[in-house]
Amino acid sequence: MTKLRDDFQENQERIFARMNNSASQEHVEDSDGDMNIGRGRLSAHDTSPSSDSSGRTSPSAKLGQWLAPSPNRPSRLFSRSESPSAYGSTGLESLGLDVAVDEEELGPIHVHVKSPRSPMVVFKEDWAEKEQRLRLKSAQGQNPNWRLLPVLVKSNDDLRQEQLASQLIRCVANILANGRVPAWLYPYDIVAISFRGGIMEAIPNTISIDSLRKNHPHFTDLKHFFQEHFGQSGSDSYENAKANFVESLAGYSILCFLLQVKDRHNGNILLDNKGHIIHIDFGFFFLSSPGKNSGFESAPFKLTAEFIEVMDGVNSHAFNKFRELCCKTFIELRKNCFQITLLVQMLMEGNDDLDCFRGRPHDAVQGLQERFRLDLNDRACQEYVNTLIDNSIGNWTTTCYDRYQRWFTGVM
Repeated sequence: MTKLRDDFQENQERIFARMNNSASQEHVEDSDGDMNIGRGRLSAHDTSPSSDSSGRTSPSAKLGQWLAPSPNRPSRLFSRSESPSAYGSTGLESLGLDVAVDEEELGPIHVHVKSPRSPMVVFKEDWAEKEQRLRLKSAQGQNPNWRLLPVLVKSNDDLRQEQLASQLIRCVANILANGRVPAWLYPYDIVAISFRGGIMEAIPNTISIDSLRKNHPHFTDLKHFFQEHFGQSGSDSYENAKANFVESLAGYSILCFLLQVKDRHNGNILLDNKGHIIHIDFGFFFLSSPGKNSGFESAPFKLTAEFIEVMDGVNSHAFNKFRELCCKTFIELRKNCFQITLLVQMLMEGNDDLDCFRGRPHDAVQGLQERFRLDLNDRACQEYVNTLIDNSIGNWTTTCYDRYQRWFTGVM
């Protein structure tokens, strides 16, 4: 027992000496974002833009309500500054983590990770500028094929259905481009490596409307945000952003109707730094819908009062342009409907167990063909699309679903 007590005291002296040495060292951040703390290493993923470029923040500046240090135990706060991810409630949005290290605690250092901090938004660094900046720092930056790609690696998730939706969006985008229809879509790549994981392309320079509502300090609605971020109404930058919004809204509205995409809450709709909207997360389309396939979202597509306000109301020139683009998009896709349905028929072979088919893949293809309304001429198609738009304006199921998401899941 005496020997054990002596060994314990000797170990305590070593711990004191080691901590005194580590307290005198400067705490720096590696280039890959890992922070060296004495002899240990921890990775703090603080994407809050309120941190400065060095990644250090004084305790008095950021502790506040997040951490009340004991008067007899000073703490030092570390954070990492990085451009925020912009995926809101998909699980990819930025998490600002404040990491406090007790420097006078005996024994091993205890690390406290506090709740996420809502970052100040928006579009902090353009992806092209970030790519150029990192290329200059890269040892392989002189290689002509050097690229910086935003990639997400997902596990325990079957991405085959997401990949099917991605391939359909790319097919639709190619058809519109070949037909010179100025509707805008963003097809992003997804590769399902197995039934339990895969790789997804992240969409840079975007933020979900949910994250925008939660994190912007003065957010009221989308139109005021457009005026604040892109310039006052009538300016070239504002009008360009509004035009981008109209073109993307028209493209995704018709796409969501044809594919019957559901679960369209504000966490699954992104806004980029040029004013486009982008839909993500295609977990429900064709025959599947949230709530055990209840089919509650009965609107042809999501067209909220907030979206209409950005277009200056239903009687505005921008809204008339939206109607025109929706008609042109529908008619152009209708001309190439068999190219779209053939792609679904090819991909459903061997994948008929996907949730979107609900065990009835032929019914899904049949429903897709019927929504193209091949029985109508072009003039009747225009009236049909205008009816879809009228039925989507302020649809009560869309409003109720957004309220449900806000009250029960926290999606704003």
